[in-house]
Amino acid sequence: MTSEPTARKMFIAGEWKDASSGETISVVNPATEDVVATVPKGTEADAKAAADAAYDAKAKVNRISAWERYVFLSKTAKLLEEHNEEIARIIALEAGKPIRDSRTEARRAVLTFTFAAEEAKRIYGEVYQPDAYPLPPGNENRIVFSMREPIGVVVCISPFNFPLNLLCHKVAPALAAGNAVIAKPTSETPLVAIRLTEILLEAGCPKEAIQVITGPGRSVGNALVESPYTDLITFTGSTQVGTQIASLGGKRAKRLILEMGGMDPVIVKAFVNLLGIYPVGTFVVLDTFELAIVHSANPIAEMVSRPMVLIVSDDLGNVKHPGDMVDLAEKDEHGNFRRTIIKTADPERYGIRVGDYFI
Repeated sequence: MTSEPTARKMFIAGEWKDASSGETISVVNPATEDVVATVPKGTEADAKAAADAAYDAKAKVNRISAWERYVFLSKTAKLLEEHNEEIARIIALEAGKPIRDSRTEARRAVLTFTFAAEEAKRIYGEVYQPDAYPLPPGNENRIVFSMREPIGVVVCISPFNFPLNLLCHKVAPALAAGNAVIAKPTSETPLVAIRLTEILLEAGCPKEAIQVITGPGRSVGNALVESPYTDLITFTGSTQVGTQIASLGGKRAKRLILEMGGMDPVIVKAFVNLLGIYPVGTFVVLDTFELAIVHSANPIAEMVSRPMVLIVSDDLGNVKHPGDMVDLAEKDEHGNFRRTIIKTADPERYGIRVGDYFI
């Protein structure tokens, strides 16, 4: 029997809010198919409200001193460490990761914010003498200097596979540099982004500096990219969606940081013993492959049907539901494979420990 799903909210313009439409999205644990929480199904109007609020606040956010940024980012790192197990469980429940890998991701977030806090104190300009150039006359008597300024409003769009780490790698540096940030997690794994926002606020991050909005990428994400009030879009996800963002953002001269689908093709011959290649205990991620060439009409089915990809798991990566199941080709809103799952009732048949594999 499962508990009642928790209803979570977005943080827009300094307030925790439901979607303007009142609609919600169910966050489903891919291991058990239980609904673990609901989040607002944000709309274009909600995205506009977030962009407007960030634009109105960016001058104030830009004036936050480097020391103040260091203080709240450092405290964020400490709070992430204190809540490490709680955060790991959130990742495991919404992303379907084994708890051991979720703990690693949660610990990595601590390091990311620690690094960002230190770098907030080291954003320097440059000073040089232009006398290497004879023109205009008098260069030998001049000094030229430059200063680094915050970009303004940064939109951070993150995927499902590392829902905390990849968001932290966007949010932490953006805050360290004095920008107003809008976090847009994928609809499949929004819970840890909401929890991160809570921790940032608890750590003393000004409420004007951080917002988190949940909802479909095609409406909410596109509205943030097209808004005249957002200055930089940083995205991790599929090549298909990344090129769409590049097209929309390019028309508006947006700054773009795009980490798109992996360029790691894999060729698997029929005679290959995959279990021999990947020993027991290996964590293999097949659902992020862009290209797989296999002697089969269904390459992904062929790959995941090999004995080396066996899953016996509950919501935290431990055995719970015996029985065979294959669930293929379910994609998230960014075009990435959401799940490629096999469960088996007899892992010992292949010499595989329970919980070793979860893809």
